[in-house]
This record gives sequence, C-alpha cells and structure tokens, in this order.
Amino acid sequence: MFLAEFTTSVPEKVAALNIDMMDKYTNFDKIVPRDTSLNKIPDKKDVHSGDSFYIMRLDGLNPLLGWAMGSTTGHVTTALWMEDGELYVCESTIADSYWPTDHVQKTKWETWLEQAEAADFQVVYVPLNAEARAKYNETAAREWFSTVEGLDYGFKTMIWSWIDTREDNFPCIAPDFTVCFSWELAEPLLAWIDRMVPEIGDYIWNPGYGKRLGIPDDGKMRTSDLYYEASKQGIDSNDVITIPEQDDWLYNTTRYDEPAVGRSMVCCVFVCSTWKAAGVFGEDTDNINCGEMTNWDDYALTIHEDYYTQIIGDYSLTLNDFHIKAPYSHMAETCPSIAP
Repeated sequence: MFLAEFTTSVPEKVAALNIDMMDKYTNFDKIVPRDTSLNKIPDKKDVHSGDSFYIMRLDGLNPLLGWAMGSTTGHVTTALWMEDGELYVCESTIADSYWPTDHVQKTKWETWLEQAEAADFQVVYVPLNAEARAKYNETAAREWFSTVEGLDYGFKTMIWSWIDTREDNFPCIAPDFTVCFSWELAEPLLAWIDRMVPEIGDYIWNPGYGKRLGIPDDGKMRTSDLYYEASKQGIDSNDVITIPEQDDWLYNTTRYDEPAVGRSMVCCVFVCSTWKAAGVFGEDTDNINCGEMTNWDDYALTIHEDYYTQIIGDYSLTLNDFHIKAPYSHMAETCPSIAP
C-alpha cells in the first residue's frame, strides 16, 4: 500500500489497495476511475491569488493522513501571483520520490501542473468567492510569504493541528468502528519511542507538547520529563493535548536547511496562514489560529465559491463537507475528526 512512496508515479495495484482502505475505513464517496477528458485545467489568467488546490495521491501516506483528519485529501496548496507577473503554486511540503523540492516553496504554475501530473495526483481547484477575493491583500500575502519561504515542513506541529479533543480525534477500526485509538495508548507509546529514538520525539511531538507547558524548544526534556512537568503544573496530560496551537509560537527549525527560528507549518496550516496574512478573515483575523486547521477545516470554509473542479487525476476526488462553515473566532480549536 505504501510502495508509491518510493516511486515517481502510483502503480494501479497500489492505487487499488489505497482505494480499498478508504472504502473500508471511511464513509466518503467511493473513489472510482475517472474519464480524464473531464479534467479541466483553468486558464492561467482565471486563477487568482488565494485560490486553492486540494490533492489526494493514492500512495498510502496521503490516504492515511486524510483518514486521520476526516478529510478526502492529504495535501493542499494555494495560488499566488508574484511581482514578476508569474503565477505560482505555494505550499509547505517535502522532497521525496515524486516531488523535487523541499520546505515552504513556490513553483511556477506550468511547472507545478507538470509535476502534479507526473506524480499521479488527483487535484481539485477551489477558487475563493468574490467577498474573500475582495479582502485578499496580494501585497500582504507576498510579504508574508517572503518571511517563511524555505522554512522546514511542519513536522513539529503536525499532530497538534490534528488533535483538538480528549477522545474524538483518534481513528477507529473497521468494521463497526467501536474500537478506537486513544491518548491512553498514545501516551506511553510516544514516551517509549522517544526513549528508543529521541530524534523522533524532538522532531515531531516534544516541541509542541513543551510549548503547551511553557517549556523552551531546546531538546533538553524527554517526553517522560514533559509528562512529569505537566503533573507538577497540575495539568492532566489529556488536557495538555487539547491546548490550541498558537500562530505566534515559534520553533527551532531550519530555513533552507540552515538553523532558524520560525513557524512550523504543515500544508493546511500554511494555506490558512496565507489567507490570514492576506486579510481574508477580516475582523476575526487576530482570533483565528491557523495552526489548528486541517485539510478538512480549510475546504469546509465558505470563503470559497460553492463549487470545485477536478483538474488532474485518473480517479475521482470529492470534498466531504465542502463549503459548510463560515470563519469564526477560535475556529477548529475543539473539533472532532473521527472517520467515518
């Protein structure tokens, strides 16, 4: 099922295994082969800054991420016209077998489309609606992007944008979905992994857990130390994981592979943060933490037009719960995400 993580394209047998997994473990619309003549790539001039592109690659990892988030996609990017008059697709991602560049990045429109096709992405195009487009300050978005371009992908905050509740974000097992993963299982497991391979803890969960306790991101405390610190502060570990990620929290990370201090953003957090920097959320801007957003949270917003168009892919891609909620203060901070 994960073989395509090591290949430039997705073999049909691998895609079939991933489709079967999504069919068994979610109640999303079934993924079916698609007549590619129906794919309609928008004319470049019709794509506006702030428009977004939601992606599913049937490679094992994308479906797993979507399953955990309660979304039908595993990645999202956004469009931005730059000062050079060129349209770019901007995103936070990593270099791997099918994608050539690392970090927060921008790729020219034509190049991005070619790479997306070659990688066997399923892509839907979602334009901003007229109201959001009118609010979108392109200059502000460019200026913000220039401050984060080259930052490392947001591994340090990945699980914290996903987990908002004590119980209702952990996936359950088919066929009846009554047996679910839980923090009570995750808590000792993370401590054991951190003890065996401390680099994993320091790269994925220790910095974010420490932020919630006011502990510096310096790698000096192990996962078990952080649990002990929480108990000393009188905070139940179940409650620590529900503390919202704050957009002004900075982490020890890298920028263009050099040590740096900055935001730690996965794809959906990055796209939301671009909208936020551009002023799309209006008077709610200061009360929205994009660090809490998932793919589902991004495409559920009514800042989009009420339609989307599949532009790339051999298989169908639909967005569950699309266009169902208007932005509001502290959104996505206490959201369940259990599939199905």
